[in-house]
Amino acid sequence: MPAQDLRYLSTAQVAELLSISTVAVFKRIKSGRLKARKIGRGYAIDRKDLAEVLPDYAGPRGLGEEELSLNEAAQLLGVTRMTVYNRVRNGLIRARRIGRRYVIAKKDLPAAAPQQPDHPALLHDYVSVMEYAEIIGSNRKTVLNHINQGRIKARKVGRHYVIAREDVPLAGLFVSPAANRADDYLSVAEAAQRLGISRVAVFKKVKKGQLPAHRMGRSYAIPASAVYAENDT
Repeated sequence: MPAQDLRYLSTAQVAELLSISTVAVFKRIKSGRLKARKIGRGYAIDRKDLAEVLPDYAGPRGLGEEELSLNEAAQLLGVTRMTVYNRVRNGLIRARRIGRRYVIAKKDLPAAAPQQPDHPALLHDYVSVMEYAEIIGSNRKTVLNHINQGRIKARKVGRHYVIAREDVPLAGLFVSPAANRADDYLSVAEAAQRLGISRVAVFKKVKKGQLPAHRMGRSYAIPASAVYAENDT
């Protein structure tokens, strides 16, 4: 297999570096904003020409240097580039922005690893599907698929799922068991039925702070104990 010419980048590689689509790269080439060599039906972009368009572009870097690209960080963490990107966007990985891309200081990688999470949802006893996805660097659809396959322990509250905090699969994460189990939570509809009021009335009580609840997507999960206490008054 011939060795790769590190002097040139493909349109896909340039698109990834600039955080734009390959179509946008083609448009820049066609308009003369980005120099490129035509090779067959594709283009090759010289790194020097890219540096003229993006002054902060430092060219190829090895893993021994102080800053890493998202791809390099993903290789070190054993995850995908999108996972690293999601963790950066959610504040789980410290990074600085250069143009439209991120670079990560190598010294910040240990804190970025899953065993040292820093997500506000972990302050609660239960997390929503979206929060769970953000914590592990995944997406809502994948988490729902894993729940349906039985790979993630969760309970359905109304139309939504909740996951106990201690069930978040992060190595080295030690959290005290939740005071109430997931089956001690009710959906808005269930709370309304037990209180003998409408769902709208339950929403109003939650909004006014008269009834404690955890936000789950567009709805709420309400502690059963709070509903029973409300019913006794």
